[in-house]
Amino acid sequence: MTKPPILLSIEQRNAVGAIFDPILSKFGLRDAFDVRALQITDHVVVENTGNKQKLSGAVLDCMFPKAAAPSE
Repeated sequence: MTKPPILLSIEQRNAVGAIFDPILSKFGLRDAFDVRALQITDHVVVENTGNKQKLSGAVLDCMFPKAAAPSE
């Protein structure tokens, strides 16, 4: 018997969360991650625009920290 689409969607989100959680936790970014703020398809995972880029902003800030003071 085929599972209902909502259950398949929940399983898919949980699978994506299981991939993202340990990686983001290692860098202290777990609080920026909410799997419900993602659009997940078979080919791409995209952050919702209404999420104010919380996850992508946190990742970029971690990778490229802002200077503490103005630079010359």
